[in-house]
Amino acid sequence: MDLQRAVEVFTQGFSFTKSYTRPYEVVNIGSLTVMRDPVGTKRPRKTEVVAIGADVQKTLDTVNSNDLQNGALCIALDNDADIDETGAKVKQSGYRLHCKEPFFVANTKAAARGKSAPRICRAETLEQVRAVAKAARSRQILEEHLGRDDIARLYAANEDDHPIGWVTSVSVGTDAWVSNLYVQREKRGQGYGAELMTALLKGDAHAGIENSYLLASGSGARLYPHVGYERIGTLLVFTKVRS
Repeated sequence: MDLQRAVEVFTQGFSFTKSYTRPYEVVNIGSLTVMRDPVGTKRPRKTEVVAIGADVQKTLDTVNSNDLQNGALCIALDNDADIDETGAKVKQSGYRLHCKEPFFVANTKAAARGKSAPRICRAETLEQVRAVAKAARSRQILEEHLGRDDIARLYAANEDDHPIGWVTSVSVGTDAWVSNLYVQREKRGQGYGAELMTALLKGDAHAGIENSYLLASGSGARLYPHVGYERIGTLLVFTKVRS
């Protein structure tokens, strides 16, 4: 369960969901993984560049020589790396730190041992998928993905037949990327997040997924170890300071 695989699953899974509206590709440029709109796209979205390790100068040289400054620069570091030192080096080159997001991974067979909750269900009908999209104000899965364990699986927490939380698992080979765990603010602290993640891990194991990867927010970082995830690193996200 190395950081290289975590980055592969993250970039493939993230670009997959971002392609719901229009294609968003993953390409390798030198040692960097780049997520972007295809060359020639009108009004392209911002590019997202991901590097692994603390060789800041090599990363910045590749970014600058390939004109990749228009977007986010993300650096993935393992648990033993000096985050502050790496951050300081990048900031000296004209970037500001936007956020730090912990990388987590869970072996699905080992983690999927919690009890299933009746208020959590997998979205298996067009009506369910559309209800989550309406509540989220964005598509969490495409309708053509329904029933496709080899592509993606959407889970929803419901109250009075209305979704108040959701999460998606996107298949990347025999692993999966966790996309957009969300519980409505007024419903947080009631166990929905843990129940959604337990359902996701059980569904992943059933679908033949070996490992589930994700990036965590502050609150998520406290939740995920309780449902079987282990921290394997940190993603530092920077943006260029414009003069």
